Amino acid sequence: MGLSLARKSGARRRAYTGYLHSGAWAWRRTRWFRDCRAAGAEPACQVCGTTLAVAGTLDLHHTSYDGVYINDDGSYRAEEPDTDLLPYCREHHQDLHRILDERRGDYWGWNRRRATAVITRILTRKHHQRTP
Repeated sequence: MGLSLARKSGARRRAYTGYLHSGAWAWRRTRWFRDCRAAGAEPACQVCGTTLAVAGTLDLHHTSYDGVYINDDGSYRAEEPDTDLLPYCREHHQDLHRILDERRGDYWGWNRRRATAVITRILTRKHHQRTP
């Protein structure tokens, strides 16, 4: 069973939270950063450009949960493609989710990837307006 892109509540919320606290996600997250660096790129926030080397840690945002599965035994399988994960500093990741939650009606019918791209552009413009 894959995790839904929709707003989660009840059992779906527990599955989502469980996944983000699972060993499968920890392994997938570590692998994503390792593969990014192995390809010659330093992971950086999509909004402000703060790098992993400077920040010490970055969040990874899912643009889709299609590659996440719950096995019959309740364990998780993390098979997200690299393109379904985007790095953000903690502040901008929280801003992204705040906008997704507060303005979800604005993005009704959009997939998570499209909404993420538009919101990232909005946050980037705001960031550059505040930063000399």
